[in-house]
Amino acid sequence: MSDKNRKRALLALLGAVLIWSSTYVSTKQAMSQVPPTTLASLVLFPFFLRDTSRGQRVPWRALAVLGLTGAFLYFTLQNWGLYYTVFPPVP
Repeated sequence: MSDKNRKRALLALLGAVLIWSSTYVSTKQAMSQVPPTTLASLVLFPFFLRDTSRGQRVPWRALAVLGLTGAFLYFTLQNWGLYYTVFPPVP
């Protein structure tokens, strides 16, 4: 890997870590106003509004199972963990 590509890859990794870690702070802030499960639902809601007018059949049952066991479960457990930690909620 060239030196230029290596620097670009390291910057991309640093950016991903900064964005990912900032979600904990913003989630903790948001939970002072919204319950954990509602927040998890609000995070995923825009994906359900996606345009499906391409004429393809959407496998809603499979998407619901994957959504509930994957992303929704992850966000709900993360939010509950942040909500019930010993640190006080951000005012």
